[in-house]
Amino acid sequence: MIIVIATMALIGLAVWRTVQRQEFGDEELKKSLDSDDQRARKGREEAAGFAKRVRDNHGPSGGPPNQCP
Repeated sequence: MIIVIATMALIGLAVWRTVQRQEFGDEELKKSLDSDDQRARKGREEAAGFAKRVRDNHGPSGGPPNQCP
């Protein structure tokens, strides 16, 4: 059992190192990942703004806004 786990860990490490070497020199991949990061950041910011507008309009419980005098 331990031998199987150790073998799987070594195979995983070898694959990870191989992929890291290939990604390191690939400028097109870096540009693609950067644009994906920017798109994801924009989506998170929009979602956070939407959630804030909902809280502002409906209160923290999601119900109608507080109508205290």
